[in-house]
Amino acid sequence: MKLKDQLYNSLPAGKFAFGALLRLLDVVETTQVPTAAVECRRLPRLLVNPDFVKVHANTPDKLAMLVLHELHHVLLGHTQRFDLNDPLENFVFDCVINAMLCRLLPNPESIALFTDYYSDEKFPECFLRPPAEWNTDRDLVSLPPALGSDLKFPGVVSAREVYKALYSFEGASYEEIRQLFPKALGRRLALLENVKLLGGHGDSPEPAASAELVGAIREVITQWPCPPEPFKGQSLDGLFGTSTVQIQGRRHDRQSLRRLFRSVANLKDGSSQTVSGIEDRIIQSPIRGARLTRKDLVGHLLGHQPLLLESRIAQRVPVQQGSKVHVYLDVSGSIEGIKGVLYGAVLEHSECVWPQIHLFSTEVADVSLPQLRKGVCKTTGGTDINCVFDHARKNRVQRALIVTDGWVGTPSKLNADWARQMKVAVAYTPSNCQHDLAPYARHSAVLQLHSGVNQ
Repeated sequence: MKLKDQLYNSLPAGKFAFGALLRLLDVVETTQVPTAAVECRRLPRLLVNPDFVKVHANTPDKLAMLVLHELHHVLLGHTQRFDLNDPLENFVFDCVINAMLCRLLPNPESIALFTDYYSDEKFPECFLRPPAEWNTDRDLVSLPPALGSDLKFPGVVSAREVYKALYSFEGASYEEIRQLFPKALGRRLALLENVKLLGGHGDSPEPAASAELVGAIREVITQWPCPPEPFKGQSLDGLFGTSTVQIQGRRHDRQSLRRLFRSVANLKDGSSQTVSGIEDRIIQSPIRGARLTRKDLVGHLLGHQPLLLESRIAQRVPVQQGSKVHVYLDVSGSIEGIKGVLYGAVLEHSECVWPQIHLFSTEVADVSLPQLRKGVCKTTGGTDINCVFDHARKNRVQRALIVTDGWVGTPSKLNADWARQMKVAVAYTPSNCQHDLAPYARHSAVLQLHSGVNQ
């Protein structure tokens, strides 16, 4: 049987929207990739190494798991957002994706791809697979031999705790895993390069996936059956926990972002958010003829002479013009590598910004400007534009700037109708999809973002 036929037979094409996905992907047998990879071209291709399949993915369940592993990389935007030359980033993403797939499809036939391919006697390789006898009771996660009681190295206690959380109903976040290995391995961090990962981890970034491909993958993931009990990381939502962003800035494209703020705030080019204006101010003065307050008037009638009287004078003061803009800042998983730069960009325009910044993923979390300066980040990890327009509709927001990569999905009819009534501008990150928000953006620009010095 041809590999393409094997693949089609391994996936439940009649369920979970796999049909639409398979129509978009051209399956190609090739030895140019070690395992499998998705090429995000105009006509996307699923590259599969037939030699790897014969040895390591030689059952329908294993082959399906291999394909699902690759689809998660595309959906998370890993190859476009992160440094492909960084073994730590690649390793951590595979840890999270493998654990997530094991919890979604816990049957022994499916998880066999990971348990057969990775050894539980090697550290850090053991993090890429569940422990032996894992399916019997996932509330009591046993430690692999590689993390046994006789193992001693800095951070071994944390490694055991993170591993148990990763494969339990509790779940472990990307940041928790990412912070573990530099502490645990120290100077031996290069050991991560020796672990053979699944999927494509090339040296050069892939082009961004098309909106149609991402949409089809989203349909597969969102329709996949969830485990009976909720846990952190059971899907793309909740994959990343609360974290602190290291703010960067001073080298990004200020002009484009400021122009978007002005457009939404009804400011003309060249004008400032504040201007100098004349305003009446009431001061206390001993000058006769000043206006008496009601209290002073009563005192005067009782024979008391006030020392100070109120006077009204004209004084030049700064006057706010235009409107403060509600900023919806994308903090989903695909933005992970550039959050610090986006935080810095928004903070540089704080005089234009509504006091509450709306961080969004699949939910909106409001943070104050002081909290934003501290790098506070609250995210579920996924992305859904409906949470943005839900929030805007319920809070009667009329002017909004959305800072995002554009991979946000399409809003419901109710939210779409509200979005068209709003004055919306979109600031896109360099690698972006403008398809989803184009119908609602009155103004848009692609930002040129570069990491700069810490603020």
